[in-house]
Amino acid sequence: MEKLSPTSHARALYNALRKRGVNAVMEYFDGHKCLDIGIPEAYVYIEVDGNHHLTDPAQIERDFLRDHYSEIQGFATIHIANEAIEKHLDRIAGALSIVVKKRKELIKKAILPR
Repeated sequence: MEKLSPTSHARALYNALRKRGVNAVMEYFDGHKCLDIGIPEAYVYIEVDGNHHLTDPAQIERDFLRDHYSEIQGFATIHIANEAIEKHLDRIAGALSIVVKKRKELIKKAILPR
């Protein structure tokens, strides 16, 4: 599968996560689809979405299906709107870095599936 160019919003979040020590992967390919950001060691996917992901019924249904297949593999997916990145990048990256750290600890303790 050909990787797409990341959006400026996804790139900004990726950089903010990396600055916080999160081992994120830009344009992560899970074997079936490409996601904006993957954090495989914490079983986290991040999608940075434009308005059509919230306003187009067909896109919403596609996202539900994509998220369902990720969930079956044990991955949690968070969708973050571009506007949220523009207004709250540091707070979002900080919160996500805490969640990633906690999920990694739970995986080590075998509380979350690998």
